[in-house]
This record gives sequence, structure tokens and C-alpha cells, in this order.
Amino acid sequence: LGMLFFMPIFEKIIVVKNPLMRFVRDTVGISIAAQTLTTPLTLYYFGQFPTYFLLANLLVDLPSTITMYVGFLMTINPIDWLNELLGNLLENLIGCILYCLKSIDRLAFSTIKINIIDSALLFLSYAAVFSFLYAYQWRDKKYSYLGLFCVIGLVFIDISHQITDKNTERFRIYNTRNELTIAYFKNKQAIIYSTFDSLNHKALQYACGREIRVLAYEDNVQFIALNSKKVRNNYLIELPVGKIIIVENFKGELPPAELLVIRKNAIQKLPAMVNSVSPRQVILDGSNSLRKSLQAQAVLDSLGIKSYLIKDNFAYVWDKENL
Repeated sequence: LGMLFFMPIFEKIIVVKNPLMRFVRDTVGISIAAQTLTTPLTLYYFGQFPTYFLLANLLVDLPSTITMYVGFLMTINPIDWLNELLGNLLENLIGCILYCLKSIDRLAFSTIKINIIDSALLFLSYAAVFSFLYAYQWRDKKYSYLGLFCVIGLVFIDISHQITDKNTERFRIYNTRNELTIAYFKNKQAIIYSTFDSLNHKALQYACGREIRVLAYEDNVQFIALNSKKVRNNYLIELPVGKIIIVENFKGELPPAELLVIRKNAIQKLPAMVNSVSPRQVILDGSNSLRKSLQAQAVLDSLGIKSYLIKDNFAYVWDKENL
């Protein structure tokens, strides 16, 4: 899509007759066009910008083109010995591409970390790009003003988000299935409690990594691993928003807390548990089976205690004002 819209403009701006220079111009133009349209999505999902994208594309353009043709030949070629040779060539080409990309990634400032943008900023980014593009193509000043309006909107929303993030406390209990992940955010700082062994664990990153990067700077995240040799454990976590009791095995008295999190189907003595903790709300996390969660919800409803089932949800969001 980027090549379709931007390449004609690029060809008008830079006119060359030499075939070699035309190849270089087209390669550079395709790289810039593709990067222009993919940058908002890159910021939306990853919050980083590849500074050497032009160099990377120039280095891998020829090998990747040859790779496609070689791969196509292997699909239609019936000669085994020739396919073996083509396979070796394909393997070397892919190795060359990976070597080039890894070498570029090791360069200083290969990526720039930027705050992850939300859906509103993503929409305005593309609205601005296509408005300016239409204005240039059809010489229509109205769309230039529209694009400028979108840019102003981007700046305004970004400033608004920064002010909101600075003044808002956020609390999350994420649905990480059999594992526990609790997070507290304020001023772009975060405290993460989890039974995962690392913040970089693939399952944790898949479940909530993007939101953690949105709500806190990478260097301001404190990760606390809740490791234990026991199969079932109880935890007491104290945060500025209040005390949270996590119960996996109820045997006796528990200290009072604002929030009670029940895990691993530990609902056998639920009335006694609630009486001991006196929580304002009970959370049934993703480690509980759906049947046990529904049973627990029915018991809590009969006791007049608010409950929330995380099983089929992304996370439980608890604001300080609700405590």
C-alpha cells in the first residue's frame, strides 16, 4: 500500500535515467514508503523505531528477492539433486539476511524507544499521512489543513495522556492462567508481582507485556518474583491502594485486607475465608476452573460480597477510588 501511494511521488521528485541509479532510487523509495506506513503500527505494538531501516532494506533487498525466486523454483522443480543445490543456496541466502540484520541490530542507537501509542493516536497518524498525501497529489489545501489538524490532535492527546498517567494510580490483576501476575502503576513506574520467574517470560509478555510497556517506562519497572517450593502458597501484598491477600490453600486465620484473590480452586471454606479477611471484593483468577468459579460466585452472592471472575477476561482493573 505504501509503494502504491508513495512511489509515484518519489519517482516525480527524483528523476534518473541510469538503470543502476534507478534501481537504487526505487529501493530507497520502497523502503521509505513501506516504513512511512508501518511506523504507526510499529509504535502501536512495540513502541520503538528502527533508525537504520534504510540500510537494512538496502542490504537485504537483493538476497530476499533471490530467496523468493529460489523458493518458487523449488516448489515446481521435480529434480531432486537440483532441489538439493537450490536448498543449500536458499539456506545460505537466509543466513546472509539474518547476519546482516543482526549486525545492524548491534549498532549503536539501532532502535529508538518511544511510548507505545493507543488506537486514537494510531488513527490520527494514518489520517495525517493520507491527508498530506492526498493534498500533495491533488493540490488540495483543505487536506493540508486536515493533516495539520491531525498532527495538532496527536500532540494534544499525547500531552493529555502524559498528564493523566502522572496523576493516576492503576492496579491490575492479569489473567495469566495458572500463574499470578499483579501490577501497580503510577507516574510511569510499576511494581509487578508474579509467580513467573522473569518479567521477560514469554507467557507473561504475551498476556500483558504490551500494557506494561504502555503504562511504565522500561527502566522504571520493579519485578518481584513470588517463588516458593510449595505447590500451594498464600501471599500478602501491600500496595498504596491497599492490602491484597492471595489464597491458594486456606487452613486458618488470615489477616484483614481490602481485596481477596482466590486461586487454584481453593473455595472449600469460602465463608470462613471471607469472614477472616473481610474483603471489599473477591477476585477469582484464571487458575480456577470455570465450574468452581461459578460455584464460588454463587456463595459470595449469598453472602452479599462483590466478586469478579477473571477466567474469560484480560485483567481486573481496580482504581484507588473504588477501594
